Amino acid sequence: MAGGATGIRKYVGALKDTTTVSLAKVNSDYKVALKTLIVIHRALREVDPTFREELISYGRSSSHMLNLSYFKDDSSAQAWDYSAWVRNYALYLEERLESFHVLRYDVEKDPSTARDLGTVELLDQLPALQQLLFRLLDCQPRGSSSYNIIIQHALSMVSISDHKI
Repeated sequence: MAGGATGIRKYVGALKDTTTVSLAKVNSDYKVALKTLIVIHRALREVDPTFREELISYGRSSSHMLNLSYFKDDSSAQAWDYSAWVRNYALYLEERLESFHVLRYDVEKDPSTARDLGTVELLDQLPALQQLLFRLLDCQPRGSSSYNIIIQHALSMVSISDHKI
């Protein structure tokens, strides 16, 4: 198990390095950042839970794990809309990690947990669930980003995964 955790740490580090290098390019294409976020999202859904736990602990050491708050692509007029969506998608993924950390269960994989809670427990978890819902709603594409096929693919992962909230 210890070897597996070390491997996951190396994978998370390599993924973070790849993201940082890709985003540091001047006039970088939003597709590099978006595809990286899609890979992270898929990994959260399909990889062993230790991957998610490693991302959470890595994120605790920095202000934002994905750190895309200032991401922008100046390559075209449409890139502004795309960049805004990429930032919102990154915030949504960070919020998913935060909600898992706070709630101690994955809303996507075990939605019945929230339904089985008593009133007091549900009220305790309500702020985290509301924040996740707000981030989900922020993922609605606007402007030219609503017609982009890659954004539509990422959006389908968001809507399919969290319609159970």
